Amino acid sequence: MPEFTDEDAESELHRYAGDVNKNNVGDILTKESSVFSKVRGPLEKFGKDIKDLFSMVKDYCTGDYREIPWATIASIVGSLVYVLSPIDLIPDVIPILGLLDDAAVISLCLNSLHDDIKKYAEWKKDQPLVQETEAVDIEETVLYLDNPDARVRQQEMHAAEMDRIEETQRQQIKLLKETLEKTVEQTLQLTNAQSLSNSGSYKQENTEIETIQKIHAKLEKKRSDFRKTTAELEQCIRGTAEVGFAIMISEIEKIKSNTGLFIDLPGVKQKYDSFVQHLDGSIIDVVTRRVSLADAECANILAIHSIDEREQALEKFLEGVLVQGVNNAKDCLDMLMWDTLNMVSFVVTNRIEDKKQEVQRAAEEFASMGKNLSNSEIIAKDKQYKNDLACLEQFLKLA
Repeated sequence: MPEFTDEDAESELHRYAGDVNKNNVGDILTKESSVFSKVRGPLEKFGKDIKDLFSMVKDYCTGDYREIPWATIASIVGSLVYVLSPIDLIPDVIPILGLLDDAAVISLCLNSLHDDIKKYAEWKKDQPLVQETEAVDIEETVLYLDNPDARVRQQEMHAAEMDRIEETQRQQIKLLKETLEKTVEQTLQLTNAQSLSNSGSYKQENTEIETIQKIHAKLEKKRSDFRKTTAELEQCIRGTAEVGFAIMISEIEKIKSNTGLFIDLPGVKQKYDSFVQHLDGSIIDVVTRRVSLADAECANILAIHSIDEREQALEKFLEGVLVQGVNNAKDCLDMLMWDTLNMVSFVVTNRIEDKKQEVQRAAEEFASMGKNLSNSEIIAKDKQYKNDLACLEQFLKLA
């Protein structure tokens, strides 16, 4: 069984915390009993700590305690969801060992958030004890302060989503168990079962663990094979973006120079730099997230019994994952270009309207004052009006 390192725990905690937002933070409270049902073996020593973490989330959701960063709440909920999930880096179907990674994630959460947890404990100590009959009903808690009218509908949607996730996880476990059972059966047919039994060297649990190891090793090899490809794709996208961005900036600078408009080019360049920074590693991140047992589609493919069909389905799946990663990067670039063009269009349109209004005012002034002016003054006003009109036409051509 591969060692579950501190880096693995940190990576998993960060990934699960990233999925938490202010609309679903309270969902874990309805699964408290399910989480505590797993507090055994390596998790047993964290029983009181897990209870305190749930208490922090409850007090945050009810608004009783908000002296805590959102990142801390997200990490706490992420660690609890990780414990609840049966499909993680070490699946919970593996006896005892399946809880080692859960314990590591909880331990990392407690250590990294020690100061915030200690501060909450001091606050909680000074609060009056709540009788069991007066306990907070989380279903009635207003979790969506920004849109209280939609609270009930949002809670129903989140409950349905949690049910869907649980059903997907149950199906994944079922498929994984079926695969393990078939592997064990094939192993027994190819070996002398009686000899293995007499020597005591065969254990079904060990065979299951070895199968899980092989699956993880296969997925890791696939991810490794795609790293070079994804790096080349990112470089290609970056090169195309640089050319297109340079052309766009050049044209915007011409408009700015010819019209005297104020266009925030440093702001545009800063957004482009942010896009380039986000692009680095973004496609391999999609591959890493999708090519794992935690992904329902990938898990279903790995459960296909026929080796040829499984390999064909896996290759097709990987191609789709690459396309997804590339499309995500292209969508970000398209959004950047579109926002920039909209900004320039807005500035130019406003200047055109200003020029039109100036010409209109000049025409109205000329019409109202014409009767009281001398011939020379009329000629001068007419010349000024025609000059304003010519300026507007020239501006429209430049824009």
